[in-house]
Amino acid sequence: MLSYTSLIDEVEVVLQDSTNATWGATGYTTELPQAVKRALVRVAKYKAHVVRVPIAVETRTGTASSTSTSHLVDATNAQFLSTDVGKIVYNSTDKTRAVITAYTSTSDVTLSRDIMASGENYNLYNEGCINEFQINLSDVTDYIKVDRIEYPLGSPRNFEIDGDILTIGIDSMPYDTADDDVEKHAYVWFAKRHKLSQLTDLIGAVDLPAGYSEGDTSMVIDGLQSSGTIEADQEFTISGLPQVYTVTADATITTNEATVTFYPGLEADIDNDTVVTFTSSTLDWQTEPVVINLSAGEAALNKSVNIIKWVNGASTELAKVTDEVAQAIADLDSGRATIGEVGTETSQYLQYAREGLANANGFMNNAASFIRQGSSTGRALESWGQNKMALAERELQGMCSGSKYKLYPRS
Repeated sequence: MLSYTSLIDEVEVVLQDSTNATWGATGYTTELPQAVKRALVRVAKYKAHVVRVPIAVETRTGTASSTSTSHLVDATNAQFLSTDVGKIVYNSTDKTRAVITAYTSTSDVTLSRDIMASGENYNLYNEGCINEFQINLSDVTDYIKVDRIEYPLGSPRNFEIDGDILTIGIDSMPYDTADDDVEKHAYVWFAKRHKLSQLTDLIGAVDLPAGYSEGDTSMVIDGLQSSGTIEADQEFTISGLPQVYTVTADATITTNEATVTFYPGLEADIDNDTVVTFTSSTLDWQTEPVVINLSAGEAALNKSVNIIKWVNGASTELAKVTDEVAQAIADLDSGRATIGEVGTETSQYLQYAREGLANANGFMNNAASFIRQGSSTGRALESWGQNKMALAERELQGMCSGSKYKLYPRS
């Protein structure tokens, strides 16, 4: 598929503006890059880029082994993790809830409220959740909708979403996430906007002698291009791992190296010098030409309302009218003052005034011409842009297949 630069070039060809005389293309905030960015989102509403992301489920339970003010102590299970901060503790004995605010040890966490006493039972839930059937999607910020979900992997489920909280359509959780070697994730397929990388070198390598561990969400990558930016939402894969990872914040490349934060966490340990490959484009042979036409059409529509250069031309001519009229008035005043005086040329001042008014009329005609040209150009661009976008929309509609609701088992 086309690289970012090549796709922008194709948009310029459609617009007949390969030299960027009319539409800017340098820098991500100029006209054509912004039009492409919006086209990538628009196309995804019909034919999305779908990515599978594992989201942790939380089903641990236990009993407080001792009483400690605003703490939950469970020395029996010793099952707490540093990543539990933010999760919900539900006291199933007293029907009260609190948030884990700090991790002390595998047997002790700090709570936002004093709700636990020795002998009372508890459940752990994901952040923002009220039961073990819910997962929190807030870490995934670049999606349009949830396409489907499986829990465990290979078992499709119905689901409901309220804000960032997804409830899995299941009657009982098949696993206790405190156990080893059990499924600890629901697998969510997110429909996302399409991505088009601006990187010129898509290959890098892990840069840490000790490598990185399962669950890490940041790593140093070297072997990149000499400079540039790895943009947020850029996707990449790691050799030997099937997961697609998404960059969560812009990372500046300095001397062929960058520190990249990403989501989800690593699904396994990785060694130093493991190859990292950034995704050039998520478009395919169907969606690529549609993005090109949508981008060109939107750029034309945006320019159709921008007749500033014509308005500026008209303003310049109107300013000249003002000057000529002012001079004509001054000449008339001078001529009027000389009436009846011997040796004066009153008629000469009158001639100056006539010439000034004639010049003013010419400038008025020029201003009207600028306005007519601007109006005509704007209408032509608007019509052309609308036609291009309408054609692209029809192509997108032809790609759509009707969605069908399926009822999956809750057991």
